[in-house]
Amino acid sequence: MFITPIDDHFSIRKIAIQDAQPLFDLIQQNSAYLMPYLPWLTPELTLDDEIRFIQDMLTKQMSGLVYATVILEDQKVIGNLDLHQIDVNNRRGAVGYWLDAKHQGQGIMTKAVAKLVAIGFTELNLNRIEIEAVAKNKPSRKVAERLGFQLEGTLRQYVLTDGEFEDMVIYSQLKAEWAKHN
Repeated sequence: MFITPIDDHFSIRKIAIQDAQPLFDLIQQNSAYLMPYLPWLTPELTLDDEIRFIQDMLTKQMSGLVYATVILEDQKVIGNLDLHQIDVNNRRGAVGYWLDAKHQGQGIMTKAVAKLVAIGFTELNLNRIEIEAVAKNKPSRKVAERLGFQLEGTLRQYVLTDGEFEDMVIYSQLKAEWAKHN
């Protein structure tokens, strides 16, 4: 499988059905940490749900609607990163990501998102890429800000997480802005 290096130890590669078990295990290990920030994550999530999710991603990937990857440390899965909601006609998409808690704070996600954004603007010929984050998710917001994404606004009480409505913030970057710095 084609692997895109991030640095000497970390890389991204397109998601595969074999990633279901390691991704599911990581989600379970990190559920308390991830749940406040990922509205789709519930205690009821099963391995079958993860398999169906990956199958759906693979189908959408073949249609050009998604570019789904896993983040690897020396070939071990440590997170998930994708370009989704790809709109070919309007040449835009959105980035989503999560990372194992023990790998946080090392710049891994910033580097991984930078690679995926480059793929989005060059290989997929997108003109606009968005990042949405729960407003209180400061690490996710920092990734967007470090990469030069512009804060466009707040989507008030946009998602229901653990019985509470949460605000989301939306960042964007245009291909012309990205090209100035890359």
